[in-house]
Order: sequence, then structure tokens, then C-alpha cells
Amino acid sequence: VKIYGMIWGYDSNNPVYNRLTFMFGPQYEFKNVNDLTHNTLHETFGIANMNTYTQLTKMLRKKRFVDFDGKDTYLPNIANMKIPVTLIAGEKNQVFQAKNIEKAIDYLKEKNGKENYKAVIVKGYGHTDCLVGKNASHDVYPHLLEHLEKFAKVPVETIA
Repeated sequence: VKIYGMIWGYDSNNPVYNRLTFMFGPQYEFKNVNDLTHNTLHETFGIANMNTYTQLTKMLRKKRFVDFDGKDTYLPNIANMKIPVTLIAGEKNQVFQAKNIEKAIDYLKEKNGKENYKAVIVKGYGHTDCLVGKNASHDVYPHLLEHLEKFAKVPVETIA
């Protein structure tokens, strides 16, 4: 499995990182993640629910969102997604490419109106480093806070 990380240019001795890279592609830009986070990936990704991978495989084969049984239940019911959504992706994300995040938001806007949807592409970031990167609190989290402040019923400053 390590060979896949090397092919992508992400050589790591971390078996969990190598498994994730093998399955999904590079998870983050190494420069954005400190050694402690990289070395403790097993705490977040060490045990995997195989049902999740079964459903992901079905979606990849059908080239669309399907439920666990392979049925097309999501897109025909897109009106149910008329809720506030902000999708955040790193510009270097190789798991969910930024252009596809923007396409998803454009689709939601087309189907349900423009007011609830936003795509944020963070320069210099990959996939997981948007959440666990050493500078994510400055570069990414303000976008999360903006979404919460705009759409939350209770003002964020009142939550203790």
C-alpha cells in the first residue's frame, strides 16, 4: 500500500495514511499538518466501517449518489436539501476536487434557490488538513463560524 503514497508523491511510513491514500488519494498537504497529527491518524481513521466503503463503491460504479441498496434516492429528492449548506474544500484537494464542490453548490442553487448555499475553496489546502491542519483555525474555521452565525437560530456568542 505504501507504493501508492509514493506514486502520488506523499511518501509516509504511517500505515493508516498509506491505506487512506491507497483508497482515496492524498489526504492532506504535509506542510499543513504537524507530526503529532500525522502520527495519530489511527485515532481518527484506524477502525473503518466497511458498510461505508460498500456504499461508496456502489456510488463510484454507478457514477452518482445512491443509497446503501444502490437505489437513486438522493437526487430525486433534492428539495429535501433546501437547508443551509457551506461546502469547504482545499484547492489541492484530490479526494473531492474544488471544481466538483463548486458544481455541487451550483446544482443545489439551481434546484433550491441561491440563498442557502456557498462553496469555499481554501488556497494551499488539501482534504483533511482543512479540519486538522496546524493553521486551519485561522484559514478554515472562520468560514465555518460565518456559516453558523448566518444560519444558526441561537447566536454563537450565547453558547457556552
